[in-house]
Amino acid sequence: MRLLIRTKLGNDEDFQERDFLGAVLRLGRATDQDVVVDDVAVPLSCCEFLIEDQGLHLSVLDDAVVFVNNKRSKGAMLASGDVINVGSCRLTVMDPVAGYDAVLMVLTERRGRKTVELQDNLKASLATTGVSKRKLSWLLVLGIVASCLILPLLVLLEPSLREPIRTSAVLPDDSLWDSGPLHQAHRMIGDDCSACHEAPFVRVQDDTCLNCHQKMTHHADSVQFPEAGLTEARCATCHVEHNDPSVLVQRDSRGCIDCHENIEVLTAATTTLVPVSDFESAHPEFKVSLKTYDVGAAFWRTERVSLSDASLVDGSQLLFPHDVHLNPEGIEGAEARVVLSCNSCHQLESGGASYLPVTMEKDCASCHQLTFDSDFPERQLPHGEANLLVPILEEFYARRTLLGADLEAGRPAFPAERPGKETRMEAALREQALVLARRQALSTAETIFEETTCAICHEVTRSKSPDGQPSWTVLPVQLVDTWMPKSVFDHKPHVEQTCDSCHQAEQSEVATDVLMPKIESCQTCHGGEHSENKLYSECIDCHRFHNPNQSLMGQGDVSAYHFGFLEMDP
Repeated sequence: MRLLIRTKLGNDEDFQERDFLGAVLRLGRATDQDVVVDDVAVPLSCCEFLIEDQGLHLSVLDDAVVFVNNKRSKGAMLASGDVINVGSCRLTVMDPVAGYDAVLMVLTERRGRKTVELQDNLKASLATTGVSKRKLSWLLVLGIVASCLILPLLVLLEPSLREPIRTSAVLPDDSLWDSGPLHQAHRMIGDDCSACHEAPFVRVQDDTCLNCHQKMTHHADSVQFPEAGLTEARCATCHVEHNDPSVLVQRDSRGCIDCHENIEVLTAATTTLVPVSDFESAHPEFKVSLKTYDVGAAFWRTERVSLSDASLVDGSQLLFPHDVHLNPEGIEGAEARVVLSCNSCHQLESGGASYLPVTMEKDCASCHQLTFDSDFPERQLPHGEANLLVPILEEFYARRTLLGADLEAGRPAFPAERPGKETRMEAALREQALVLARRQALSTAETIFEETTCAICHEVTRSKSPDGQPSWTVLPVQLVDTWMPKSVFDHKPHVEQTCDSCHQAEQSEVATDVLMPKIESCQTCHGGEHSENKLYSECIDCHRFHNPNQSLMGQGDVSAYHFGFLEMDP
């Protein structure tokens, strides 16, 4: 479009004419506008003029205040004679001229009327005070020094004046120096700055933090790994106060990667850790802590094994097929067929972060009952006490024999006597009853240990006792409570995911399978700093900085444990 713009400043005599050739005529306070209005009340970009449907159209931007014919407008089709008011600027649409689409007459002032009046009034009021600008400036400087420096300094240096100044409703105190609010975890400190800042103009010391946080552990053994430079790191390096919004723990991975992307150099190659710089592209496979039982030493050992290791085997010594228990058609229970799911045995703790340990009494006993005699279905054997099983069976069957229960067809029965009456039995008959009870106890024990109850879930070995009688040993079982103790994982945010999206239990036929997800499973959703369309995951999301295997920071010495926390083998 082509416009003719006639401009007249408020203190000029003549109009200035200029041509505008373009798609849009812009008006505002910014210097890049086509019509510049020198008025602070006008936005940098206020409105636009363009030709639409053979006519001049006004479009008002955002919340700018524009009046068309004394009525506020957001936009309008303009005709000859229309008047537009924008701050101190007045535009009038004139009759068209040959060769132009429209003619605009612009009448404006270099400064807004309110600005001129304010400056004139201020100048007059200063003149009537009799105080020069220099003297007034020095008075203001002295007032600022007294209120913002001297009085707050007295609060720090003179204890007797501390409370009167702090409790005064008029006098300023050292709270003026507060650079921001305290984190909610430290709100109980209140306005007592000296609780942390013990010495004026000295940054907070680590010993001051440890006055309250006495149970904080070291990150790593600074004696064994002095190259890591952890002795120079301050608490306030990662725990920064007085920010708004308050973030007491710095979660940026850069503080971790600074060391761990060159970990072999910092530790002088004395660590088994591998370099880590990004979760998605430069992070090793997860490691799990496996239990292995040493039969000779009767001792459980813990071994760290990578999930990519071909020899990965769970050594819990439990005989348990997941696929059988997760059969969609169900399995035989104590009274009827039961369809099980993962949460039938694996139950979340109250906080939802992890799962409660699986136990025989809580999770298995409803189906795997330890009964042994159909005539007494309520009688069960104790679990986990294999050495007591035969004596308990002997006592049970001896009582039945001595009270007249028929253990074998054709043998004479010993009738029970009336309560309170002395029982009399010939020695030969009593001995015969005990022999029969012992025989029945061993027969039942053999069935329980080798065929039914124990043999279903446990590895059982048979041997002979010194008296030539058979005896059985059940290998101990120890399930892993925490597979990845060097990491932190919360199941609650993943509640929308199904169990089998991470744990392939339905395909597991033996209990030696390790059903923990590999890193590639997590990487489907979680990524590093440069990942796209994935959750950005920081190191601290899965790892703890303060390693619980290290000594307390306040003790001064550290124990020679392995390099902790960001052991990138979670």
